[in-house]
Amino acid sequence: MAQEIKVMIVDDEPHIGQLLNMYLRKEGYQTTVCTKSKDALNKLHDDEYDIVLLDWMMPVMDGMEMLAEIRKFSHMPVIMLSGKDKPVRGAADDFIVKPFDPQDVVKRVKALLKN
Repeated sequence: MAQEIKVMIVDDEPHIGQLLNMYLRKEGYQTTVCTKSKDALNKLHDDEYDIVLLDWMMPVMDGMEMLAEIRKFSHMPVIMLSGKDKPVRGAADDFIVKPFDPQDVVKRVKALLKN
């Protein structure tokens, strides 16, 4: 089942995107990593994804602005990643504070996709 699940990872810090990419692929998920919000939005429009891991603090278009754009065309689960220690209230389905345990992120992805 996991082989068919597509995950979009959006983080302007390449090492975080690659770390999550490695852990999620190990679990059999198909992943796409973007370091720019605009690139990620274009890919989300062009292809179907099952879930998005989205960094809150992005340059040009931050995670909250991107989330608002995503919600205009999709209700897919979105997990917000942030260096801020307070949860974001709003349209995100989950919130994970950086630094995080990548295995915890995988568990949360699995939990959201079960619903």
